[in-house]
Amino acid sequence: MQYVFAVHEASRTRFKEYEAHLKFHYLPAAEIDVFSKEPSVIRRASAEMHYMLGIAALLGAKQVLIMQLEPFQLEISRWWVRRSGVQFSGILFFPFCREFESGATWKDSLRREFRGLRKTLQTYWMLQNPNLKTVYFLNDPEAVATYNQRFGSRFRYLPDPIQQVAPPDDSVASVKKRLGVPEDKFVCLIYGHLSPRKNIPNILKSLAFLPESVRSRMCLLIAGEVEPGYEAVISPALREAGEAYPELTIVNMFEFVGPERTGELFACSDTILIPYLNFYGSSNIIGLAAKYGKPLVGSSLGLIGKLIGHYRLGVRVAPDKPAAIAEGILDCLHAGSLDPQNAEAYLKQHTTEQFSQALLMPERVMA
Repeated sequence: MQYVFAVHEASRTRFKEYEAHLKFHYLPAAEIDVFSKEPSVIRRASAEMHYMLGIAALLGAKQVLIMQLEPFQLEISRWWVRRSGVQFSGILFFPFCREFESGATWKDSLRREFRGLRKTLQTYWMLQNPNLKTVYFLNDPEAVATYNQRFGSRFRYLPDPIQQVAPPDDSVASVKKRLGVPEDKFVCLIYGHLSPRKNIPNILKSLAFLPESVRSRMCLLIAGEVEPGYEAVISPALREAGEAYPELTIVNMFEFVGPERTGELFACSDTILIPYLNFYGSSNIIGLAAKYGKPLVGSSLGLIGKLIGHYRLGVRVAPDKPAAIAEGILDCLHAGSLDPQNAEAYLKQHTTEQFSQALLMPERVMA
């Protein structure tokens, strides 16, 4: 079987070294950018599905692997998609979860029940296409078992691979100096796409529960591209925190962080903060923290809480309770670095080879 990787033309430089061994089809930016002009999510998904089937026909492909299935759950079982005869597989990132923060209002409960019903109906509809062969869940064998029992045996477990990042070229001291992080500080990193799920307001509220002597030792390092509109939320909160706690060092890098700089950020950090709010899936930050031996302060709910607890990768906290987040930070401050055996156990079960084989050679994995 031959695989063709259809990717944006902007990634041509990144993948050039692999072209001798793998086949790539580069998608022109002009053809991709028009999808953002569609007036609704459904219209965009329909346009992208037509485009996807067109590319499959051009390449003579009989099977298509969709790297994020959520946008296409409605489209994939429409009559014209089923009639194409193309077989599909894909990764579903957000299966429905019933673990919620405490203290929810009746409106929150009603909204979540409605979301659960919508997710159930979407799943039933998606599975009406008999050519949808496999749906993968990242890092969640329990959800796989539940969905297979409820909807039929088309769901499979997929290990979330550790992101490949370049090791820092400079020493940790040099990296800290370049970033503006004092060398003697205990660095708490908030990393990745900065959106409401990062829970930055509650993290900042947790500072009030820390002794001044601890805050004076801390540096809060926030690195990542900010979701549109969210900077208006976190910038005033960060400014207020800086004024209220002048002994605390706050360093902001509101920009996209590529793989070449990710390693530097994790290497110079002491603990990683992922007490995500209203989020119950997995995160590749868990693997990065394990790779660099950094303990996590993560949500006690959902898959993040299960993974941290199972592999003993840090502290689990209630994400909606600032006092609990502060206690988690203190625990990591006193505990020090992550136990290498715990990190190694996670790394061995989440390699890029396991991920690739599960997607591209599922019959070998099943055997």
